[in-house]
Amino acid sequence: MTSIYAQSWISLYYGLGTHISTDNIVCFANSPTDQTIYTNARRFYVNVWFPNTETQTFFLPPHIWEKKTKSTLLPHELVYRVKELSNIPHGMITDGYPYAKSPYYKSPYFLTFKTDHSVPSNFLTFNTFQIPNSYGRILSMLTYNDDIDKFVSVFNTDIYLPYQKSLPLNSVLEFRIFDANKQLVQFKDQSQLYISIEIMT
Repeated sequence: MTSIYAQSWISLYYGLGTHISTDNIVCFANSPTDQTIYTNARRFYVNVWFPNTETQTFFLPPHIWEKKTKSTLLPHELVYRVKELSNIPHGMITDGYPYAKSPYYKSPYFLTFKTDHSVPSNFLTFNTFQIPNSYGRILSMLTYNDDIDKFVSVFNTDIYLPYQKSLPLNSVLEFRIFDANKQLVQFKDQSQLYISIEIMT
């Protein structure tokens, strides 16, 4: 956000600097060397455009947005003057509202495999993600990339399969993918799931 302000035509034309408040609100400063907040609200206005209401709720909850007045710049779009959000002239808030979900957050998927009880559950590997033990034996955590229409692995785990006088892979060839709500992901008939396994003996 600071680079957007610093590279804007406003900053270049008026010779302004950028200022970051203790609340992580980005605004203009009187000059690159003078960090006093620029308060002249007559020369120009800074607006922010939100692509959807989901993005809005990252910054403020819906009941606050209902009280905010939209800019007249594009009355049919989610455009607001940034001062409406921060109460600082030309200042844009950058912190999310407490406990709000980032618009960039992508719910994870989990690739699991079916095997017998000789292989212990490895859910503790995902402790930092707060994954319950009901997920069982997890091979990988995935996110779905809409741009390439594929699952992308963001975390992999090692599985130790005990040797029981037979090839253990015979019992782990059934794979499933669950979403973050523990729902089984169904694939269309033409879809294909490729799983690459590296075996170390």
